[in-house]
Amino acid sequence: MLGLRVMSAVWLFLLVCLFHVAWTRPHADEEEELEGGEGGRHKRNSDVSYGWKHTEYLIASVRQRLNNNDLYFCNNDPFLGVRCPEEQHCVDWHEICDGHQTCGLEVREACINSTIDSYGRTDDRFCVGDEDAKWCDWKKMAPHRCGEDFVFDLSKKRKQYRIRHPGFPSAYLTDRYCFWTVSTVPGHFLYVEFKKFRTETNYDYLSLGQGLLRDSDRNTLIFKHSGVDKPTLFKTNLRLPNAHQLWVTFRSDDWDTDEGFIIEVSDSSREINVPAADIMIGSNPFQTRPKNETSRVVIPVGGKTIVKSPNYPKFYRNHVTTNWIISARRGRRIEVWFDNFDVEDDEDFVSMGNGPLLRVYPIFYRKTGKITNTNSLRFVSTASDVWLSFETSLAIARKGFRAYFREIPITDCGGTLLVPDNGSIAVANKNYPERYYPSNLDCTWSIKNEEGRRMWISFHDFSTEWRKDFLSMGNGAPQDRNRTSAIITMHSGTHMPDPYEFTSSGDEVWMTFTSSRYNNHGGFVVDIFDEMLHPPPVTTAPPTTQPPPTTEPPPTIRGEVRPTRRPKPTRRPKPRPAPVILPGFEPAPTNDDYVPFTWPPTTTTRRPTTTRRTTRRTTRRTTTTRRPTTTRRTTTTRRPTTTTRRPTTTRRTTTTRRTTTTKRPTTTTRAPTTTKTTTTSRPAIINPWEIPSDSSSSSSVSFFSSIDSTQSQF
Repeated sequence: MLGLRVMSAVWLFLLVCLFHVAWTRPHADEEEELEGGEGGRHKRNSDVSYGWKHTEYLIASVRQRLNNNDLYFCNNDPFLGVRCPEEQHCVDWHEICDGHQTCGLEVREACINSTIDSYGRTDDRFCVGDEDAKWCDWKKMAPHRCGEDFVFDLSKKRKQYRIRHPGFPSAYLTDRYCFWTVSTVPGHFLYVEFKKFRTETNYDYLSLGQGLLRDSDRNTLIFKHSGVDKPTLFKTNLRLPNAHQLWVTFRSDDWDTDEGFIIEVSDSSREINVPAADIMIGSNPFQTRPKNETSRVVIPVGGKTIVKSPNYPKFYRNHVTTNWIISARRGRRIEVWFDNFDVEDDEDFVSMGNGPLLRVYPIFYRKTGKITNTNSLRFVSTASDVWLSFETSLAIARKGFRAYFREIPITDCGGTLLVPDNGSIAVANKNYPERYYPSNLDCTWSIKNEEGRRMWISFHDFSTEWRKDFLSMGNGAPQDRNRTSAIITMHSGTHMPDPYEFTSSGDEVWMTFTSSRYNNHGGFVVDIFDEMLHPPPVTTAPPTTQPPPTTEPPPTIRGEVRPTRRPKPTRRPKPRPAPVILPGFEPAPTNDDYVPFTWPPTTTTRRPTTTRRTTRRTTRRTTTTRRPTTTRRTTTTRRPTTTTRRPTTTRRTTTTRRTTTTKRPTTTTRAPTTTKTTTTSRPAIINPWEIPSDSSSSSSVSFFSSIDSTQSQF
């Protein structure tokens, strides 16, 4: 029993482990996906308490608390400390709550005296400045700095410093933001020499510049350098301000690391055994203009075009602006979607707009970063041309993007459309052809051509909800539409309109489309050509057959392509049920001269039912003939409409049974009705189409005479 419990516990533990692996592995795969074109990247575990993400969180929290008390960081730098309220100087983080007040010393005595007037006694709790308990709590949340400041003291003959990566001599630490500053006496300059440099390309980078204002574009000398290439020896530029000061920043992510770097900074008073011609003078890379490239792309008819960033899927080039102009046929629109989008965040940008002119009528402007949900990157232009621009920064590259461009019809809901000169346009419902059209549509189009020139209209696809979603089209303006001008009136279903190809009578046509609330379909698409591009057909074929081919195809004008016509499937005739052959009758012939038999005009379909009621009344009256009062009451009260409802019946029975009339006319005139109903073969159920086609009127008379003879036997 104990062994069974142990085995159950072991199996349960294994199931839990398998479930944990199955749950966490997909997320691990997402984190360890390929990030570059040259291999895979692996995420590393970093010390959260000293990571840059945690430091950013602390900075945001302390800034919020300081702003709530009308306090701010010193020079807007969270690592320098806090600016004293209503004073020009700052207090460093290590000077806060150290037992020596720094802020508010000049007004301390006046502050203490004001408490006597307010409380009747001295209270210095509000006059201690940076020694207050709140300030002590803020000090505990102060961000930790990675890096240090170096100052040359020429009196001590110290003429060089070395800056090493965090974690030296091992590989540099992950998720770090470190900065260093180096200063010498004014009038001197600094030499910068890289002894070693090796970081993860395009992800862990180093920047360097003159002065103490770090990461400023105006004084940058090296911008986001990464990889395995060492910068050459250079010196600070005396033409730029603050040549005696230098700042260095290093940023690493929480993925792969490398060997790191060693930078040696020397004062200008130090002698360097390098020729002066080999020493570069630092320059600002932002002063150079990026390279500009523009290309044109034409979308093929019925196809699509792919536009990719340079070197995709490898890293794209830096400091380059690449432009594309994508064009489709006139009278069409362009659908755009991205299946991959990964550019440097806040540095590289992708923009797109309508028309052939760059940076005009944008669809979206300066998208950046990595977008995993590419479903949001699907757009439809409002013109037949689209421009796309990709701007890259001085450094740091990513995979880039891949975009698809496809020609589609105009999918606007209504509006005025102009047919290009010697061109054509295509009109379709909204969401065509990817999705069903929306509900509750009410669209009206006015399609115009050059004055005095007709149009040729051809439908290529049609599928709407039967008797719910309708399309109409006709000649003239939309405000003048009526039944006379309509060519297609409230057409619906899955078959093509009739006619599906026609020529307008003038230079303007109208079209309307309405959809219901439920059960939407794919919709329709119609091409509208100028008569000079596509002459009207000689005849108009029915919508279920293929249009007759023309003897000579019309010439193609200005690169326009004539659309192909699709044959329409023919419907199969429904099978007719086999005829019912009654006993005693011959089957109907199948020749073409067959004329169906028709009953005499006096015969009605309701007679069998009426005859059945008359039979019951006749039987009841026959049994009560000894009581005249009963007969009189029956005639006037129980069935007052008996003689008025069937006058034709009385006449026919009278003429037929006039030779057999007795002294009791009531019985004589109504008894045959009972006999005819019970003895005949119910003419209403006889199929008239089963009588032979060569039957003459005499045969029909003999048929009824046989029935009468049968009745006379009873």
